[in-house]
Amino acid sequence: MVACPPMKKNDLYNQQVEKHSQLAKCSLCSAKRFSICGKMDETQVKKVDSFKRTKNYKDKQPIFFQGDPVKSYFNVRSGNVKIYRLLDDGRMHIMGFLYPGDFMGLSSDQDTYLNSAEAIGNAEICSFAISEFDELNKNSPEITKELLKRNFQEIEFMQKQSIIIGKLHAKDRLMEFFKNISAQRKKIGLPDNPISLPMNRQDIADYLALTIETVSRGITELKNDQKIKMIDKNKLYIN
Repeated sequence: MVACPPMKKNDLYNQQVEKHSQLAKCSLCSAKRFSICGKMDETQVKKVDSFKRTKNYKDKQPIFFQGDPVKSYFNVRSGNVKIYRLLDDGRMHIMGFLYPGDFMGLSSDQDTYLNSAEAIGNAEICSFAISEFDELNKNSPEITKELLKRNFQEIEFMQKQSIIIGKLHAKDRLMEFFKNISAQRKKIGLPDNPISLPMNRQDIADYLALTIETVSRGITELKNDQKIKMIDKNKLYIN
C-alpha cells in the first residue's frame, strides 16, 4: 500500500475554504426565500454565487461604518444586525435591527454609507460588490421591484416608529417592540411566541429613545400587568 503524503497546511486551509464555500451556496441558504435572492431565477442565483462573499461575524463586530465609501451591498444570511447612526454630539441612535433575509447597504448618498452596521451575536453575512450586483440588477425588473418594495417598507416602518416614540408611554413602546419582533420572527419561519431578544437592554433603550432604567421598569410593569412572561433574561412570552 502506498502511503499518502502528509497534508500541507495550505492544502488543509484550501479544503476548509472550499467546504465553507459549498455550504454558503445560495441554493442551500435557509434565508433565501425571505431575501432578495428569492426573487432571482436559477441563472441569476448562479451568477450571484460567482461573485458574492460570505463572512462570519462575531458579536459587536462591525460590518461597515457610517461615512465609509460604499463598495458593497449586504444580506443577512443568519443571525442579527444592529443598524445605527452616530449623532453630532456622539450619541448613538439605533435605526433598527435586521434579521435573516434583510438587505442593507443601500444609500441615498451613493458615495458613503449613511449608517453603521454591527453584528449582534454571531452572524453570517453575504456581501455583493456594487458594480457586479448593479450589472445583474439592470437586466432584472424583479430585483429592482423588490429593492423598491423594501425601501418603501423601510420608510413606512420608520414612520410607524416615529409615532410609537412620539405618542406612546414607555411600557407601550416596549410592548409594540416585542410584537414587532414576534411578527418578524413569524415572517422568517422562527417561533413567534415565545420570542428571543438578541439585543441587550441598552440597545433596546437607544432604539426606543428611553433610558436603560426605564426599559427595566417598563418590563417589570408589563410583567405585573400579565402582558408578558419572562422565561429567562433574553426570552419572553407575549400573553
